[in-house]
This record gives sequence, structure tokens and C-alpha cells, in this order.
Amino acid sequence: MAFLNLMKSFTGRAGKHDGTAASIDQIEKAMADGDTQRAMSLVSEARAGGRMERRTEVRLDLVEGTILLKQGKPREACEHLREVWESGFDDLAVEAGMAYLQCLTECQSHQEALRVCGRLVELLASGSVRHGEVQVTAAGLLLKTGETGQAEEKMRAAIRSLESAGDGPEW
Repeated sequence: MAFLNLMKSFTGRAGKHDGTAASIDQIEKAMADGDTQRAMSLVSEARAGGRMERRTEVRLDLVEGTILLKQGKPREACEHLREVWESGFDDLAVEAGMAYLQCLTECQSHQEALRVCGRLVELLASGSVRHGEVQVTAAGLLLKTGETGQAEEKMRAAIRSLESAGDGPEW
């Protein structure tokens, strides 16, 4: 669902291309149908269509990284998602950061994943479900690196965040 929300941020075509370029609607439909191969082909077609704005390139990197992640290729996905994460487009940062965090976790890049968690915690509203999810991920990473004291602190923060979001346990 997050992918479809991302795609809704696109307007019109993927950039300034000729008539054969893939439209965002086509990519969105392929992803909704679970056809990641077709979606990837459409992304490639959009890229081959010619010059496009930097923002559109970054959005296509996010789409491509998300597809690669869904295909079980976290190392390849990390390359695309890192570019989006570091692009400076704040409205794409949370979506890219969550996917990038998943890639880093799967690749066991714990220190970089902890840095991404820290930045996501700053970007996300305290008390949101996503804020709590990031805190839980950070706690797990801290446990893996042997920092149990900090992990406990993160879990308490996650519980507070999820409780205030209405999704926490009722004590």
C-alpha cells in the first residue's frame, strides 16, 4: 500500500518523453497487479525516454528500489534507495528511508541502519505507528550489536509511541 501512496505523488507521465514512454499509471497498475517484471520494464522504458527532471529520476529510483526489494534483491535495492534517501527530497525521504532501512537490515548493515533509524525518528511524528516501528527496528539492531541498555530504551520509546498512536498494548 505504501508503494501505491508513493505512486500517487507522481503526476502525469514519468518525465518529458516521447509517446512510447511508460506512464506512471501503467507502472502503478503493474505493481497493483503484482507484476514486478512488467513494472521494472516500464521503469526502464521511462528512463530510456530521454531527459527528465531530477525529481522524476529520484522517484524512478524509489520505484526501482522498491521493486528490487520485493523481488528479494536487497543489495541491488540498497543502491537505488540510498540515492533517494540522500537526494534531499524530504517528501520522499520517509518512504525511501523505510525501504532503505529494510534493505540495510536484510544485508546486515547494522551501523548504517541505525543511522537511518535516527534520521527517520527525526522525520516522523512522535506518536505515529511508523515512529514506533522505527523505534522497534532500532531496538532490534541495538540488540544485535550488543547494546542492550540502549535497546531497552528504544523499546520503551516504541511502546510510548505506539500507545499514543492507539496501536499499543493496553496495560
